[in-house]
Amino acid sequence: MKRIAVITLVLGCMTAAGAAAETAQLNLSLNQAVDQALRHSDRLQAKAFELEAFRSRASAQSSLLWPRLSFDATYRYQSQIPALQVFPALPAVELGARNNYSLGPTVAWSFFDSGGTYFAWRAAQAASRAKEDEWLALQREIRLQTRLAYFQTQMALAQVQLLSDQLHVSRVQYRDISNRTQAGQASRIDLLSAHQDVLSNQRQLRQTRTDLSSALRDLLNLTGGGEDLDLSNPAEVGTTPTAEAGPAPTVWLALDPLDQSLAKLEPAAHSQPDSAYPQVKMFLELADAGRRSADSIGSGYWPKGQVSFRSSLDYPNGPILETINQNTFAVNATWAYDFGRTPNQIAEQRHNAELNAKQAEQAVTDLQLNWQKAQDQVAQFRDLQAYDQQAVQETEELARLVYQSYRIGRSSYLEVQNANYRALGAKIQSVRTDVLLLIQLATLESMSPLQ
Repeated sequence: MKRIAVITLVLGCMTAAGAAAETAQLNLSLNQAVDQALRHSDRLQAKAFELEAFRSRASAQSSLLWPRLSFDATYRYQSQIPALQVFPALPAVELGARNNYSLGPTVAWSFFDSGGTYFAWRAAQAASRAKEDEWLALQREIRLQTRLAYFQTQMALAQVQLLSDQLHVSRVQYRDISNRTQAGQASRIDLLSAHQDVLSNQRQLRQTRTDLSSALRDLLNLTGGGEDLDLSNPAEVGTTPTAEAGPAPTVWLALDPLDQSLAKLEPAAHSQPDSAYPQVKMFLELADAGRRSADSIGSGYWPKGQVSFRSSLDYPNGPILETINQNTFAVNATWAYDFGRTPNQIAEQRHNAELNAKQAEQAVTDLQLNWQKAQDQVAQFRDLQAYDQQAVQETEELARLVYQSYRIGRSSYLEVQNANYRALGAKIQSVRTDVLLLIQLATLESMSPLQ
């Protein structure tokens, strides 16, 4: 069984249909889900490796600013050696040896390139910073995605509990009407209608548990794990399953309450957009990298100079068959003409820089727009919360009064059904409003400065 650091699986015992069964318990808080998702994400890990690659590239580019030290060794064998016939009567003198070698250290330094190497290093640094901002932006994306999946699971779990409560109410009313029917105080029409309410609530509860199972799978896919758990019929910890409610729970689930999640994200409603928003910074760094690259390419207009020094052991010493210590100092200067390649490459980099600068401006505009829209939504859902709370209170009281009126013969059972459905609908709508508010608060938090 795969162990997850932030998910606690506790084996408990429950009794269902007269038999004992062991059911796993899954405890997962919002903060735990986010932390686990950040550690589990393959995308984030891949982006981290890409970031390290860019950092290494920048470090490698900086090494070109300094002299290069190398140790060189060469060996050459000659089958034919030039010979000089000095005197006709004497043997010819060979000018060299068949075996030739040279070995020793060399120091070379490009002491002048009009800043080409320096600007290339600065461009690599800017590209590395842009990749780091991209990595931070992905972190925020995963954090927001995980929170949204968590909120969907919270909503489904709350709806399961509401429907469970409603199923309990409908069963109590069905038993009451069944007794009243036997006593001749209620009609068979009312009895059948009450039983249909029980069946309808059972079906809705089963479907909602299926939705909960799907939402929970999506959440665990982000956080990692859960492959060995049976999530076909999850239930909230602390509830009492009954045979009438459907199959026995396959896993007990404990999540943060909705009001606790709202309290955690409430500060986001009072913050401001992040002035160092990663997506904006990424485009700004890419623009800087483009300008630095253009400056580096621009060095091709000017001469380049290189100096080198070599100290080596050479054999032979010309025609003399001996090993000598040879010291060599050299200065090399080049000035090339490339038939228009340099200005076109400069123009390409400057156009890319302007492109990224405009994308940064657009990212700022989008950030401000999305921030204002989320703030507007938060204000709207806060108003709806007040309406929902009042609706829940009134519909609950109405359902209770209508049923009392039905028992004394002043209301029909159809009125009881309508009142019950309105009470259930008000509660479900209240939960949905809370979740929609949570989504907007999480969106604001993803655009706020990190705490």
